[in-house]
Amino acid sequence: MINLLPPAEKEKLYQRLSARHINGLATVIVGILLGGAVFVFNTFIFLKIQTSSLKQTLNVEAVNIDTQQAQILEEKTKNLNNLILASQNFKQASKMPLVVFQEIEKIVPSGAQVTLVSWEDTAGKIVLSGKAQTRDDVLALEKHLKDSLFFEKIDSPLSNFLEKNNANFTFTFYFKS
Repeated sequence: MINLLPPAEKEKLYQRLSARHINGLATVIVGILLGGAVFVFNTFIFLKIQTSSLKQTLNVEAVNIDTQQAQILEEKTKNLNNLILASQNFKQASKMPLVVFQEIEKIVPSGAQVTLVSWEDTAGKIVLSGKAQTRDDVLALEKHLKDSLFFEKIDSPLSNFLEKNNANFTFTFYFKS
């Protein structure tokens, strides 16, 4: 194609073509930017929703853990209250010598014989004396006294453990307060 236009008209024609190309290119760039902005905005909204959901989940988990700990603490408190109540009931019932003797009878091992029980009601002090077949029986009696829910301050002299067989023993202990 032969262009017979004067040079000024040719220049205008090139300028219009260049302007049209620049306008097309600008339209494509603006379209890309708008599409990118929409994509970024959608991503931002999605992440905002996800973050909010995760915060709610975290709060629910924290409340769940706190609830479990409160339930465990409540159960321990109930157990301690029951133990205190049992101890108080025993102490009140211990005013009767029969109850005291029954509790002592439960903790004396089969290889030991009690020969003396001295009991001071006002102080709650008990002195227990006797003979055991072996030192292990004396140790078992001492362990039972220390593990008892009703007795405390167990005094066990070293003389209880000197003899390996036919051991004499004496324990002094008190009711738990």
